[in-house]
Amino acid sequence: MILVIGGGPAGCMAALSAAKQGAPVILLEQNEKIGKKWYITGKGRCNLTNDADMSMHLSHIRRNPKFLMGAFARYTKEDIKRFFISCGVAVKTERGERVFPVSDKSSDTISAFQRALKEAGVQILLNTKVDQIEKKEDYFTVQAKGKEYRARAVIIATGGLSYPVTGSTGDGYRWAKHFGHRIKPLYPSLVGLNLLHPYPDLSGLSLRNIRLEAKWGKKAKEWFGELLFTHYGISGPVVLQMSAEAPVPFAAFPLYLNFKPALHAEQLSARIQREVDKDPLKEIGTIANRLLPQSLVPHVIRAAGIDPKTRGAVFTAKDRRKLTDTLLHFPLDVGSFRGFSEAIITRGGVFVQEVDAKSMQSKKVEGLYFCGEVLDIDADTGGYNMQIAWSTGFVAGTHAAGFGKEANE
Repeated sequence: MILVIGGGPAGCMAALSAAKQGAPVILLEQNEKIGKKWYITGKGRCNLTNDADMSMHLSHIRRNPKFLMGAFARYTKEDIKRFFISCGVAVKTERGERVFPVSDKSSDTISAFQRALKEAGVQILLNTKVDQIEKKEDYFTVQAKGKEYRARAVIIATGGLSYPVTGSTGDGYRWAKHFGHRIKPLYPSLVGLNLLHPYPDLSGLSLRNIRLEAKWGKKAKEWFGELLFTHYGISGPVVLQMSAEAPVPFAAFPLYLNFKPALHAEQLSARIQREVDKDPLKEIGTIANRLLPQSLVPHVIRAAGIDPKTRGAVFTAKDRRKLTDTLLHFPLDVGSFRGFSEAIITRGGVFVQEVDAKSMQSKKVEGLYFCGEVLDIDADTGGYNMQIAWSTGFVAGTHAAGFGKEANE
């Protein structure tokens, strides 16, 4: 018997791959249904994977990419696409090589996987929270919902701490520690940023083709793309990416927003002067509407230290330099990153040095496996984290089935 704890992408894949090898499998899920966090991925559309090649996948893994090379080779993005197509779920590839179901419904992918699990003979026990796991000689005992289960192999696929409302309680880390594993410190990742002085009037404003620039000590980093203003600060793809790369533990850092990254200072200054020359009798606050969304203008003019009522005719070269510099280096007062309740993924987890990359089996306890977010592996947005779940789940389930057979012989 193989017990899989956790009904997310990694756990479901582990259970399915083990069952397809002929092993009896029980999947224990503490929620009322499988795939609760899975359901909200890709904003409810389910970003299944990314269509880029393996080297690109590995370049988007932020922690321990080499650990995944074997798993990615054994279960690829083509494999997961073929699986869903075979289950009747057509897929499509969108901008950024992100793969989604054609229906744009996460529920379709979850239902398809649930059918596959049942057809493979996996017993799914819902509303079943695991309370304790122990190893006794050559088998495990698992206490859950007042019952005891015995298994030759246990696969921990409990996820991390992100989105706790979906059942991410961190139990997997507790069990890993119980069996002697070290846990890399845990932090929220792919998450928004609180500003000390947010812009609530800009909440909901989305800016494309901007550049975010951060300075961490002597190191400068920048990200290009889309940013979203929120009631608490900023979010959007460039901010999520920044959170995945930021040094931990958190310490405030200088942060700047470049509204016109395609222009050099001289080019932008000339552009401003052309706009001023068109309407020299208009106020700079009005003229700047041609450079920025109207709601942003008062904040930028204020940050530049310019009187918004200054008319173009008396707009000086010094004023132009200040406005140019502010458009290219708009300062943001960093407060802190948002918490686990909003994080897409958990940064940190079970030390991969204590897990066999070829099997996902613990190097400390035979028959104990880890897969998915519980490991110290995380990636950028774009389907990469889902592929980690599919690939590590497949390897864990396949090897656990073989281990169970060997143990029974």
